[in-house]
Amino acid sequence: MKITRIAITLTLINLVLAIFLIAQLRPVSAQQKENTSGVLRGRSLELIDSSGKVRAAIQIQPASIVNGKSYAQNVILRLIDTHGKPLVKLGAGEDGAGGLYIDDGSDHGIQLSTNKSGNFIRITNADGKEQVIKP
Repeated sequence: MKITRIAITLTLINLVLAIFLIAQLRPVSAQQKENTSGVLRGRSLELIDSSGKVRAAIQIQPASIVNGKSYAQNVILRLIDTHGKPLVKLGAGEDGAGGLYIDDGSDHGIQLSTNKSGNFIRITNADGKEQVIKP
C-alpha cells in the first residue's frame, strides 16, 4: 500500500509539471533586434536553381592588386546562365561603377563604365567589331 501511495503521488506531481510546461509553450520565432527586423546581413549571397547551380550572386570583393594595379574594395552582382557563364555583371566601388551585358559568356556585348577618369559605353559584336562612345 505504501508503494501505491508513492506511485500515485509521483504521478500527480508529473501531471502537474506537465500541465505547467504545456501552458508555458509559445510559438517558436527568431529573435529580432530592435533595428534589424527584415534585414538579411552577410558578406555574399548566392541564388541557386533546382539543380543546385549558382544562377545569381552578390559579393563583396576585397581590395586587391592585379598586374601591379591596385583595386579598391567593391561589390559585384552577377547573373549567370545555366552553363555557369556570367551574362550580367554590375559592380560598384570607391573609384566608380560599371555594368557588363554579354550575349553568351563570350567577349561581345555592352560594357558601361563610369569613374573619375571618365565615362564610356563599349559595344562589341560577335565578329569583334567594336564601337566606343565617350562624352
